[in-house]
Amino acid sequence: MAWDDQKKEAVVAEYQEIMENQFADDKERANATIEVVKQLAEKHGETTNGTRMILTKAGVYIKKPAATATSKGASGGKRVNKAEAIQTLKTAIAAIDPELVEDDILEKLTGKAANYFVGVLNTATSQE
Repeated sequence: MAWDDQKKEAVVAEYQEIMENQFADDKERANATIEVVKQLAEKHGETTNGTRMILTKAGVYIKKPAATATSKGASGGKRVNKAEAIQTLKTAIAAIDPELVEDDILEKLTGKAANYFVGVLNTATSQE
């Protein structure tokens, strides 16, 4: 079906009514906006993207906020120098007992894994 002025006005009015009456605050509205748009698109025989575009052009579409980045710690997306991380881990293990250092095993770790184990060892040894 095609968008005509009457259908556009109806979708905008329905969207505003749903958002104002069914959701208590802006956070709830933002989290529900996608589902409401899908329901309206289905009801009016249009695509979700087309419906969202009509609402956006009308200035009533409530955009869901972008996800915020979180601190990921040792498993984060930051690149790590593998050789340095493994050498730091070897040094931390050697400080406990030099005979525990197993080069073959340690070389198979990723840099992130090595940094993780360094953190674990540092925490464990600092609590003693």
